[in-house]
Amino acid sequence: MSGTYSYSKEDAKKYLESLGKVKFFYISEIHGNEVGLIYYVMDDNTSWVFMDDNDEMVLACIDYLKSIGAPVLKNIKELRDFEELNKLS
Repeated sequence: MSGTYSYSKEDAKKYLESLGKVKFFYISEIHGNEVGLIYYVMDDNTSWVFMDDNDEMVLACIDYLKSIGAPVLKNIKELRDFEELNKLS
């Protein structure tokens, strides 16, 4: 999923930090997601999907998150098990 884009890891980090006080991130690369989906969890354990029309920025964010060890989930079962294990809503 890595690619060439005009954003640095630092750009991606700053962009993700602009979301506010995020507890952690995880990534879904389930077949059918063209770019991949980024989820983020707030302090109340509510899970949100990161949405942006700029695919280059999304790719940069995914690469950044992978570089810092964010979980990457490859199928629905992994996603559901991860959400259940972490008691996400």
